[in-house]
Amino acid sequence: MKGSKNEVQLLFHNVRSLHLHHEDVASDFNVQAVHLNIFVETKLCSLDSDFLYQLPGFTLFRNDYNPTSTVRTTYGSAVYVG
Repeated sequence: MKGSKNEVQLLFHNVRSLHLHHEDVASDFNVQAVHLNIFVETKLCSLDSDFLYQLPGFTLFRNDYNPTSTVRTTYGSAVYVG
């Protein structure tokens, strides 16, 4: 459960492909229980729509390795703010 108004809880996780593991991430209680989620090695590319990677109650901010490329690399990060 998210803490008091005076504290911010965050989760940092190397997901080793948010592209492949989004359903696992979305259903993880730990992800829903914090205010800020930071995922690295997302493997997202310009072909991936933000809509497909939304988490209920969070706003997604992406930092793809090369935002204009359609090549899926191991890099990239995603931040979800709740």
